[in-house]
Amino acid sequence: MKSALFFSIGFTLLYSTIAVAQNTERAANTTNPSDPNNNETLMSRFLDMDKNGDQKLTIDEAQGQLKTTFNRVDANKDGYLTRSELRALAGRLGANGNRTATAIQNTNPDPKMSTKELLKLAPQGVTVVPDIAYRAGHEAWKLDLAMPTQTSDTPRPAIIYIHGGGWTKGDKRGQGIQTVLGYATKGFVALSVNYRLDADKKACVEDVKCATRWLRANAEKYNVDPERIGAAGNSAGAHLALMLAICPPSAGLEGDGPYQQYSSGVQAVHGSSTPAKPNHRVRRGDNSDYSNIQAMTYVNADTPPLYFIHGAEDAQKAPVQYLEEFVTALKEAGAEDVTYKRYDDAGHGVYVQHIEEARPAREAFFVRTLMK
Repeated sequence: MKSALFFSIGFTLLYSTIAVAQNTERAANTTNPSDPNNNETLMSRFLDMDKNGDQKLTIDEAQGQLKTTFNRVDANKDGYLTRSELRALAGRLGANGNRTATAIQNTNPDPKMSTKELLKLAPQGVTVVPDIAYRAGHEAWKLDLAMPTQTSDTPRPAIIYIHGGGWTKGDKRGQGIQTVLGYATKGFVALSVNYRLDADKKACVEDVKCATRWLRANAEKYNVDPERIGAAGNSAGAHLALMLAICPPSAGLEGDGPYQQYSSGVQAVHGSSTPAKPNHRVRRGDNSDYSNIQAMTYVNADTPPLYFIHGAEDAQKAPVQYLEEFVTALKEAGAEDVTYKRYDDAGHGVYVQHIEEARPAREAFFVRTLMK
């Protein structure tokens, strides 16, 4: 009876964690807790809550269901939750794989964080402006913005975070919202952007370009330096962020949205598990030209700073060879600031699998390219 109660409590905790991390694509696409990536997602959430970086959580740092079940998860009753305690919990849940997977599938698989929950999640010193419409006419054309509450005499750099999900699912309040809130604590104006999921990839590019133009049009209102805007994303989100960096107006992907007098380009991009060649698998008889949404089409020496991390075992969703061909082409063209970090032990979930190294490296990249 006691073990059953612990499993029930633990399942609630793990499901809540996976929901918050839904736009890390591997976590979002996997419902089986025996998958080791669910363990890594739990660790990602752990790092988000560990505000002082001491590698353990107090009950005051814990959030959501973890706060409620803190004393039960605290196996040694020392008043802290450590990585080993959370990994042990994930392991116990994994042993019940099929049972837990069925329970998740019978629950809402794609919960959306409410505005009330978002505002409650905001760290001290961060102001959140939710659900800003960057153009009218579609429910997807909205973004959440976070910025330092303290005023600044000089405009701040900005980072646009774009969620993943295979261009067909995901939400601006998935794990990306934690990233956005974190950057706001470090002096950035940060945005998490939604885009149409019921359209093709071309429309997705058009939407994030429109959101970027909106930011420049409202730069004075939110105290943003329009010459210091970066973008980041994972998987499909990384592809869309990359298109902001390399895709010129002449490509015909600006769409019919407003603010056409402003640039949709950005000054730096970080991408993890980046699909450099979307639609590389084409159905027989499909004669469509996908080159205008593929990075290789826009290789040039004037490409802004780029930082990629990728798993060598990523063979399906974002085949590693296409990104490596793109990086090689950039360097041969004379692009001066291109960083490529390859992890031979990782697949499509490389960012989460190596989050302890990947997260500070991404932050250092944006500080270097946008803060100065």
